[in-house]
Amino acid sequence: MVNEPLLATKLYIPQLRPNHVHRPRLTEQLNEGLRSDYRLTLVSAPAGFGKTTLLSEWVHGLCEAKMPPQVAWLTLDEADNDPVRFISYVIAAVQTLAPHIGRVAQDMLHRPQPPPLQGVLTELLNELCAIDILDRTSPLVLIIDDCHVISMPQVHEALALLLKQLPPQAHLVVSTRADPPLPLSRLRANNQLVEVRTKDLRFTQTEAKLLLEQILGTALSRDDVAALESRTEGWVVGLQLAGLSLRGHDISSFIRAFSGSHHFVLDYLVDEVLNRQPKDVQEFLLATSGLERLSAPLCDAVLGREPAGDKAGKGKPSYEILGRLEHGNLFVVPLDEQRQWYRYHHLFRDLLRKRAGESQPAQIPIWHSRASEWYETQELMGEAVSHALAAGDADRVARLVERNTLAMMDHGELISLLGWLSALPEDVVHHSPWLCVAFAWAKAYSGQFDGAEILLRKADASLQCSTTPASETQHIAGHIATIEAYLAGIRGDDIRAKVSSRRALQLLPQRDLTTRGFAAAQLGMALRATDDLAAATDATIEASRICLAAGDSHVAIITLCDLAGLWSLRGRTKEAFDTYERALRLAREYTKDTGRELPVEAYVQGRMSTILKEWNELDSAVRYAAKGVEVCRRWGWMERFLDCSMYLALALLASGDCTESLSIIREAKHIARGVSIWYEILIGIEEAHIQTCCGELENAVAWAARWEGKLDLGEERKKRDVLIYLELVRVVLTQTWAETGGDSSIARSDLREKLVKAAGLLPDLAQEAEARGHIRRAVRILIRQTMALQLLGRTEDALVTLEHALSLGEPARYLRVFAVPQMKELLRQAAARGIRVDYVATILEVLDQDRIRLHMTDRSSAPPSDPSNEGKSDAVSRDALSEREFQVLRLIAVGMSNQEIADELILAVGTVKKHTNNIYRKLKVHSRGKAVARARELGLV
Repeated sequence: MVNEPLLATKLYIPQLRPNHVHRPRLTEQLNEGLRSDYRLTLVSAPAGFGKTTLLSEWVHGLCEAKMPPQVAWLTLDEADNDPVRFISYVIAAVQTLAPHIGRVAQDMLHRPQPPPLQGVLTELLNELCAIDILDRTSPLVLIIDDCHVISMPQVHEALALLLKQLPPQAHLVVSTRADPPLPLSRLRANNQLVEVRTKDLRFTQTEAKLLLEQILGTALSRDDVAALESRTEGWVVGLQLAGLSLRGHDISSFIRAFSGSHHFVLDYLVDEVLNRQPKDVQEFLLATSGLERLSAPLCDAVLGREPAGDKAGKGKPSYEILGRLEHGNLFVVPLDEQRQWYRYHHLFRDLLRKRAGESQPAQIPIWHSRASEWYETQELMGEAVSHALAAGDADRVARLVERNTLAMMDHGELISLLGWLSALPEDVVHHSPWLCVAFAWAKAYSGQFDGAEILLRKADASLQCSTTPASETQHIAGHIATIEAYLAGIRGDDIRAKVSSRRALQLLPQRDLTTRGFAAAQLGMALRATDDLAAATDATIEASRICLAAGDSHVAIITLCDLAGLWSLRGRTKEAFDTYERALRLAREYTKDTGRELPVEAYVQGRMSTILKEWNELDSAVRYAAKGVEVCRRWGWMERFLDCSMYLALALLASGDCTESLSIIREAKHIARGVSIWYEILIGIEEAHIQTCCGELENAVAWAARWEGKLDLGEERKKRDVLIYLELVRVVLTQTWAETGGDSSIARSDLREKLVKAAGLLPDLAQEAEARGHIRRAVRILIRQTMALQLLGRTEDALVTLEHALSLGEPARYLRVFAVPQMKELLRQAAARGIRVDYVATILEVLDQDRIRLHMTDRSSAPPSDPSNEGKSDAVSRDALSEREFQVLRLIAVGMSNQEIADELILAVGTVKKHTNNIYRKLKVHSRGKAVARARELGLV
């Protein structure tokens, strides 16, 4: 769906009035923030102290400098109390300088399930670091005005993160009435904070004299200025209002009578100003006091006037009044150079609202309703709903929310949606089936699953009692069933997920492509989870067709990935790889058409790496998986990050890089604890696999001991239990070979007992997997069965089983799964008997490559020599270094730091240090310089 438009007027740098009072003492104070290593400039003072005007003067002065900084401006309002909306506007502000920056971050925000905000901001800041508008002579200045309107902790957290991670060439300026919850004390102690506060902003007598004389057009005595400056304490709004009220009065007499606190003084002065305005202006001021921003068409709509004039409002009554107000300095601030949008000074607006509430309370809901209707015609739904809420029109809010729920979720504005729905009376929500469904969608997407279940029951009950037409009732019921399927899938209730998604597809109308695609995808996932792969494939093909027809690129690509995954499970790796390539083309076409990167593109590459690894194309497999890890981490897409981490760890394992493989799988395991129990179990299985291959057999045995006796492998066995059991068998096989050298006759009785049990159970598991079309799992089971039979001395049975595994694996070009060193002799016997000779020869080539790689690693693992003998003997060949170590060495040689190498190779800094230590050990040196010198001596770099 098209994203909700943002208000460009919030991004304009306010224009200066022709006769404003210049304040060089303060602009110099602001300039200091750019000359030193300050990170933040805070302009903090109560309303009416000229904060915005000062910043505007400063920016206009900077623009005249020889090397002006790049300035982005953002004015906040109450509607920005939403982290997604706030970050959207921050991105839009930066894009006024560089339109191509932040497009990826924007796409992240507008996904159906946005990633954590830290990931979005990190993406934006990474792009800022890379763009050419940032350099030491021309820094980026981001000004956020009216920050005091923000109260939501998530937005404050986003602001704090923005400040913390700003590039060194960037500077943040915050203008506010109250200090934001930022680490001001620490910044102050570290000399990273410039502060402009109330005492700084108070007008001096000289400044007050200039201001008053500009307003009055006549000179004032020094005593009169001093008295008025003393009465107002340099408060610029008080001085401005005093100057307006002085017109037509005896100046000295008026000033002598002028006293009282700010609030009383302002009440008096506003009365004086308002009472002197013509009736039509007073009516205009009160009627438009509820608007955050003013334009002639909007004001005419609020006043109930007939449309007239051109698109900009010229020729309309409101256009003329806005011009008179600006010309008369009556506290309206132009927001653009075309003078189409204005706002009232905040304090003046607040007092106008108070006056309107006292004099015309019955009109206020009418004015807000008219504003809501106008904003709806402009497709600015956030403002339309806000004014409907202010009008107390729950029915209108309900209608707007019903129509725009899915759009809001697509924009990632769940907090706003939840806020609107929460603001409605409970009975209004519960009596509207659509509102219940909207609220349930919002809660489900935001992780409030129990609340979503309750609302689904309310929606169903409301349907039973409503007079909604049958076709609409069926449509609502289809949404209810879709959400039920989604919740069931998350909770692992695959049977309920299947039933609910099928019911949804029966109920949803053909025109609702988005929801039908979602329901079809849920059905495919549920069928796959229950190993009904043929039916899962059909459902996923249908989901893909629907999503493509709906034009939903992101979901369509994910659905194609799911389809490719199903082809892969069924042993049809060619179809799988072709489908991944189709998904990749679709993602790149979207990027070409829109200029926006889809993160799912990298996820597709991560999935492709699994096939490339199995085909023994290891360099490509590592590269594709690493790309998936890097992008998914950056976007905060945690489930996909964990998937890609497993793909990368296994690709590195196949490449012989145990150190990096273990590092990645352990990081993933730590993160998985906060995602789901299923991922924690799955990654634990892969960790045990890597440990058995990398000499950490004791850890793998300990993992196996925790699961023994806890699995149900009866007739109703679960997928989870089967996967765990297959890894338990791998551990037993590896342990037996390690202890006996392959002669199970001397194995411990407990190990032999487990082997006998496996040889009896594995055939049933293999037959079941093959019957379900799960070829990849069937091959894995048959290989374990082959190895168990081999250890038990049943060589003929082992060869029969191996032949069957090869017959299933050859069409899929499976190589790595057969590349088990302990099976090498058995594979040779199979080839000698004419079993799949060419295929077996290719597998044996893979095993030979692995042996050579392992030999090189072993040869280079001797302890380092005495430092005094560095570089004097034992020449080292390039082959002694792993491919990753050679890459690290090459980057060390060009002078990169560990962090820069980590960024270049998409590694953790700790992993780079491990590779560096390995390089030192193999080259027999103890420093970077000597490592480079030694490498050059040997011709390695």
